Amino acid sequence: MHPSNEEETSFITNQGIVCYRSMLFGLKNPSATYQWIVKKNFKNQIGRNMEAYVDEMLVKSVNFEKHLQDLQEVFFVLQYHQMKLNP
Repeated sequence: MHPSNEEETSFITNQGIVCYRSMLFGLKNPSATYQWIVKKNFKNQIGRNMEAYVDEMLVKSVNFEKHLQDLQEVFFVLQYHQMKLNP
């Protein structure tokens, strides 16, 4: 979730104001938001060495050595954008 949108998820509790730092599935359109983020962050890879489906990402390569390079590229983008994988 973009930091500027955190305030829009805030609510008041007995301990003070709380806001979410990541998208919750109870919020509106998390699937569309996920697709938009993946498409934006991996635009140079989708169709070349990666495919993104509803809630999955697939890294594709022609051989093992190239696969290691492609995975390294994907993990770099994930780390750069602070995205996390759910095994």
